Amino acid sequence: MTTDKAKVFHSLRHTVTDTLKQAGIQEVLISEIMGHANDSMTMSRYGKRYQPRVLLEALMHLDYRVEIPGWE
Repeated sequence: MTTDKAKVFHSLRHTVTDTLKQAGIQEVLISEIMGHANDSMTMSRYGKRYQPRVLLEALMHLDYRVEIPGWE
């Protein structure tokens, strides 16, 4: 929790995007995770969405050193 009024829920989206970018995750993967449309003709018209396994592998790069009981 924070008392900083400049930190809003949308700040979480910025943090996740930046963390994935710094981990070297492809921009198209980050875009799909964040729910953004892909404007590329090839990917938006012909490419299918990523499989959940691929998205999960990208999300595994998010490590904020927070312990969640029961989560590995």
